[in-house]
Amino acid sequence: ERIGPRFGSQGSPYVWQKDEKTIVVFASNHDEGQTRLWKTTLEPFADPKTEAIEGARTGNTDIRSAKGKHYVLVRGDIHSLDLSGGKLKKIDFDNPE
Repeated sequence: ERIGPRFGSQGSPYVWQKDEKTIVVFASNHDEGQTRLWKTTLEPFADPKTEAIEGARTGNTDIRSAKGKHYVLVRGDIHSLDLSGGKLKKIDFDNPE
């Protein structure tokens, strides 16, 4: 089943499911040819919703989850991924929060 737009190239899918909600995160260059991360949210009886993940302009991604949190490697930096808010936040190892 198609997830995301018909235009451009998509890859590197990451699927996360909780209860009846499924979120698919993937890289795509369908927006003006610049590759960035996108997420499509799937829920019963609702149209799929695809939106950009803020702060994620990259072609190569590596997403991992641990203890209920999600992390993304973007251009050599580790970011926390807020799936519900659709945002990345760079983790500063010299001054962690």
